[in-house]
Amino acid sequence: MEWPPRSGRTGSFPEVDRAEWMPLPDAREKLVKGQRPALDALEQRLAEAAR
Repeated sequence: MEWPPRSGRTGSFPEVDRAEWMPLPDAREKLVKGQRPALDALEQRLAEAAR
């Protein structure tokens, strides 16, 4: 795919092929290191909302 448009540069952008519900500890194991802070933030917000 050419991105940004009309730049002449092409890139590969993987798509999401499925989604799955699972406990947070299981999700943490499946994520790459760079995605874990987003999961930590979600966990914190869920804990705050439960109070």
